[in-house]
Amino acid sequence: MINKMADILACFVIKNSEKYNGKDEYVILKYGFQTILEVLICSVSCITIAYFLNMFWECIMLLGLFLLLRSYSGGIHLKKFYQCYICSNIVIITILLLSKSKILSCRVSMAIDTIFSVYILYTKPIGVLDEEELAYFKKKIEKRIIIINLINMLFLLKNKLMYCSVIAYGLIGITVSMFLGKISDLQHKAVN
Repeated sequence: MINKMADILACFVIKNSEKYNGKDEYVILKYGFQTILEVLICSVSCITIAYFLNMFWECIMLLGLFLLLRSYSGGIHLKKFYQCYICSNIVIITILLLSKSKILSCRVSMAIDTIFSVYILYTKPIGVLDEEELAYFKKKIEKRIIIINLINMLFLLKNKLMYCSVIAYGLIGITVSMFLGKISDLQHKAVN
């Protein structure tokens, strides 16, 4: 169904645009629309569940964290949308519930942020093609890590430890995803 909707949107854009007219553009547009639809569906369901958990803002913050970092740091990619959907929802809801039930102390939160931020900064993303692309990705990740840690420090200064916990658990989740992505990539390379 998502594939069909992405196809309709890509065809509509190509049909009504002078800028796009070839098969290459169609493939890129379709992939882009499919990705947007998948992220939107997953985000809406996570936000809906978080609303009923009375954790709407925490979920928005966590989704923002994932969107900021996962786009450049990479992570595990599952083969089918429903697998990704279920896994993403489980991860997001687990992090939210952990943040609510196991609020981290200031020291623990800062330690986790430091350790996992360094790991994310110095781990090469999967699928990076060349040194120029790697440098670009590193610069983007670096800026985003700085922003995330500044936001976390503001939460610490305001004694908003649940938000600090969301960030810490979120960084752990992103790091685990990166690690699993590396393992999956190595297994894929070993088979081929």
